[in-house]
Amino acid sequence: MLLRELLDSIGLDRLLPASLAAWHPLVADGVAFFLGRLPAHRLEAILADQLALPEDADAAVRLVTLLAQCPTLHKLGQVLARNRQLPDEVRRQLQTLESLLPATPMEQVLGRLHDELPDSMPVDIAQHALAEGSVAVILPFTYKEHGEMRDGVFKILKPGIEEKFGDEIDVWRELGTFLEERGRHLGLPALDYRRTLDSVRELLGLEIHLEVEQRNLRAARALYAHEPRILIPAPAAMVHVRRDRDGACLRREGDGGAAIHGTAQRPGIDHDLRAGWPAVLE
Repeated sequence: MLLRELLDSIGLDRLLPASLAAWHPLVADGVAFFLGRLPAHRLEAILADQLALPEDADAAVRLVTLLAQCPTLHKLGQVLARNRQLPDEVRRQLQTLESLLPATPMEQVLGRLHDELPDSMPVDIAQHALAEGSVAVILPFTYKEHGEMRDGVFKILKPGIEEKFGDEIDVWRELGTFLEERGRHLGLPALDYRRTLDSVRELLGLEIHLEVEQRNLRAARALYAHEPRILIPAPAAMVHVRRDRDGACLRREGDGGAAIHGTAQRPGIDHDLRAGWPAVLE
């Protein structure tokens, strides 16, 4: 009953266009399979978030709320948004997952960060997040280096993200096979669901190990060092966090670069955080 109430509140039948009506049962069955195998406390928290939304909340809002609780579904949506075989309407909806406004309570984010930073760390930490993704929150800070003020960001894993990741990856090992078998039963075109899910699982596994991401950033900066149109943040050498998996630090480079999409209307930020922040290549 709890699972059915959740699926009804999200309104999965409203998420796909009429041209994909044949796929509605597979999407609904796949989500039900996934959610039905999560621990009970996870399912209860997901339903509570749905019930907290306004009664007239549309399907897109309810979907984003669901994805905020399920990092693997969030990442899957981001991957599918780049699949040119999907209809443009679906891709545009999924692309909104790349630029969600921060939703994780700041007291949780700041608490985790302060637990890792020494009291003497000479940084001024912002009280509002700049962005939020599937596994982490981006929090700005300023610091002084060689007598000059510099800007940087912490990338902080969301509280409880490792536990959620473990719960969901266990389900994904079964989900690909289920989708392939159910798709055949429904007479749908054969797709390699297991390969797609495995690629997303690999991406998420890398994202929760931030030391790997820092190595990738260094490699990307070297690769694009002579391309002025691409700016990639540098790891801030003056910042050391005791456990890299809990927080990574990046430094803004230069005065130009593309704005980070989705921060223009962020309330509560006293100065324009968009100015000078380069786009981050994932």
